[in-house]
Amino acid sequence: MQFGPLPLQDAIGKVLAHNLSGPDGTRLLSKGRSLTSNDIETLRNHGFSHVYVAWLDPGDIDENTAALRTAQLISGDNIELSRASVGRVNLRATKVGVLRIDGVRLDAINQQEGITVATLPAHAVVQPRKIIATVKIIPFGIPSSAIEAVADLMASEEPVLRLDALSARPVGLVLYGSSGLQERLTSDFKSLVNRVNALESEVIHTDFVEMDTGNVEQRLAESLNRMCREGVALILMAGETAVMHRNDMIPRAVEQAGGQIECVGAPVEPGNLMMLAYLGDLPILSAPGCSRSPKANVVDQIIPRLLVGEHLTRSHIIALAHGGLLAG
Repeated sequence: MQFGPLPLQDAIGKVLAHNLSGPDGTRLLSKGRSLTSNDIETLRNHGFSHVYVAWLDPGDIDENTAALRTAQLISGDNIELSRASVGRVNLRATKVGVLRIDGVRLDAINQQEGITVATLPAHAVVQPRKIIATVKIIPFGIPSSAIEAVADLMASEEPVLRLDALSARPVGLVLYGSSGLQERLTSDFKSLVNRVNALESEVIHTDFVEMDTGNVEQRLAESLNRMCREGVALILMAGETAVMHRNDMIPRAVEQAGGQIECVGAPVEPGNLMMLAYLGDLPILSAPGCSRSPKANVVDQIIPRLLVGEHLTRSHIIALAHGGLLAG
């Protein structure tokens, strides 16, 4: 793309590079417009003899075409595109879902001169019509080679951006505590139920296990196996106290049920005292006490991903550290 001042008579059909105002400060013409003979006459009447313009080189692609093509190349499931305007295309969610981003290829796209793609954070939960990303072409046009480079990055790969839709899935809730606390704990952890509902799913079964009688670990294990037989997609555990150690009561109960512990503790505040485990392929999340609150905490970063079927590992939980300080 070329930029430079041209005599008015040579500027017809060229792109106005900058906003222009008259002597009184009133806007005459806005940048980005293709100058017409009427525009040239307007400028001449206001004393202009030259104007700073831009024009495409052979092989260049105009900003709107480039923006739309880039957006089409990077978009996957459950994403719709706005029309292109002033070099910008917005990408919106079509369903409630979890945003997935290939960060390595996103960086590579943004390395292309003149192309910018900005997104919401990876794994964000978004509602329909929410803007999840925007493509903006900086100049009025870019070389076609830049778009070809983006296309090469997409070859034989998943899209850079996609939305994993959240659908109705059954969830089990195991509450545990002193015998006199069942009603209070049910009320306290209503926020967990609300979170599940907001993600299109439903708590279909709730157990309460008393901690002030014998065989607590065994009865917790029995509850977990019962939930598994009920066919739930996720088990949430919450109670009077949170998990403090790998050998604490809740991890031991999971193992008695035949499960495996994936991670105890998370580099997220609030929410350090969580536990993630699996009973076969069934995820079990032991929620920390902060999940009583509707304020953002670790469960908001984990539950949506589990409900779309992602198998989270200890490495995934550790990766939450970057951005894990949720309340300063």
